[in-house]
Amino acid sequence: MHYSDKFTDMTYKDILVSAWMENRIVAFTGDGTNPQVMENATAAIAKENGQGIPTIKPWNRETIKAKMDLVHKAGVFAVAMDIDGPDCPF
Repeated sequence: MHYSDKFTDMTYKDILVSAWMENRIVAFTGDGTNPQVMENATAAIAKENGQGIPTIKPWNRETIKAKMDLVHKAGVFAVAMDIDGPDCPF
């Protein structure tokens, strides 16, 4: 949907994170309603020793906790979150 028929959200994240690391830039990755988007983004970041910044949408507390578990397992040094959403619990 976002990257033409050539890439899915998941395959794009692998390319994004590794290519940015080769060029010494830290990638921000997105979030989505499909849980595989965050799973793949954090896996791609983990492959680069935590050098990436996953972005989490303002979900309910339970969903944020599940996504933060993935973030912690990836060993990231930072995470981004938009806290200005109608469902944000903060």
